[in-house]
Formats: sequence, C-alpha cells, structure tokens
Amino acid sequence: INGSIPTDFGFLTKLAELDLVNNSLTGSIPSEVGLLSSTEILHFGYNTLSGSIPKEIGLANGKKLTNLALEYNRLTGSIPSELSLQNALNYLNLGYNLLTGKIPTELGLLTRINSIMLGHNELSGTIPTQIGLLTNLVKKLYF
Repeated sequence: INGSIPTDFGFLTKLAELDLVNNSLTGSIPSEVGLLSSTEILHFGYNTLSGSIPKEIGLANGKKLTNLALEYNRLTGSIPSELSLQNALNYLNLGYNLLTGKIPTELGLLTRINSIMLGHNELSGTIPTQIGLLTNLVKKLYF
C-alpha cells in the first residue's frame, strides 16, 4: 500500500495491533496514533515515513504498548522522552532513520524493556548510564 497513515486510525481505540510494515507509506506519523489506548504493537517499519516521532505515542492513555518498531524510515528529530511513559514497552526499534539529538535518559525508566535498537541514526552524546540499570535488557542493545 502507499500514501499516508490516515488520521482516522486514532478512532480505532480497541485495536490491539497496527502493523503496516514493508509498504510504501509516506508522510508523517499522525499524532492521532497516540489515541490508540488498547494497542500493544505499533509496527511501521520499512516504509518512507518522514517527520518526527509523535510524543503522543508515549502519552497514550492505555499504557499497553509493548512493541514499537519504526525502523527503516526517514524519521527526523529527537527521540521523544515521553516514550518512557509506556511502562509496558519491552521492544523498541528506531534504527535506520535520521534521528538526531541525545538518547533520552528517561529511557532508563522502561524497566520491562528487553530490546533497544537505535543504531544507524545521527544521534549524539553518550549512552545514558540509566540504560545500564535495565535488568530486563537481555535480548538486544544496539546503538
């Protein structure tokens, strides 16, 4: 499929998984994705999405998000610290984008996370020491 992610997807408040991987999606990720209060898996990888990662993903009311995969796109800007509010998150893949700035120290609050992939971006600074305190981080750590 091609085109952009419809903003109306925000009305799918009972949706458990939104997997739009490996398509030809363009445009930005709509902030309305943050309204998906029951969604556990958001996978928008392998598209040509651009713009920033909406902080609303981290602010979603349900706090049920376990997997967030936005790899292999053209996303820019910084990693929103609000992602740390998704305390059920156990898989985070933001690799192969154009993300800039520092890795938020708040990611150290993701106590259930077992995989973090942020490699192949334009991130700067050091790896926050808080990442070293994530005892469930056992599968993959990739910068």
